[in-house]
Amino acid sequence: MTISSAYSSFTTDVITEYLFGESFEYLDRERFLPNLQPASDSFGAMLPTLRFVPWLSSAMRLVSK
Repeated sequence: MTISSAYSSFTTDVITEYLFGESFEYLDRERFLPNLQPASDSFGAMLPTLRFVPWLSSAMRLVSK
């Protein structure tokens, strides 16, 4: 367990409480799971690619619908 997992659990709880009116309660679990952190890290890693291949973002949106 790392401090980044605990911080990620905290921020996920705060954001979901604010956006959806209910917390996912990651802080109440016995272990801090990475929850949304892997998705956020993957998106951040993709940003340089999307900068040079802007049509890829539109294609990904079409595929996800």
